[in-house]
Amino acid sequence: MDDRRSWQIYTAVCIITVLVLFFRAWAIGPLYFDAALRERVKTTVEGTAAREGWILSDVSLRRIGSNFAEIEYRPHVRGADERYCYRLNTYNGYLSPCVL
Repeated sequence: MDDRRSWQIYTAVCIITVLVLFFRAWAIGPLYFDAALRERVKTTVEGTAAREGWILSDVSLRRIGSNFAEIEYRPHVRGADERYCYRLNTYNGYLSPCVL
């Protein structure tokens, strides 16, 4: 493989990585700019985890809106881990299922 082809592959991999990270940051972007929303999401996720008996490391944020947080719950057990998606209302803590 020539040197030019190696640089093309490297550049393509870098661009794909940046795009993936950009869209991930875009989905949870409101947390970066709104301190009140950040605190409300933190409190609601921690309270829901305690109420449901979840470990916080099993919960990841998928998307944030002005009044909801879409979370993925993935309990780590032996064998294949199942994944569950929930939409969490950040005002009242109500959980409703969503689609992965």
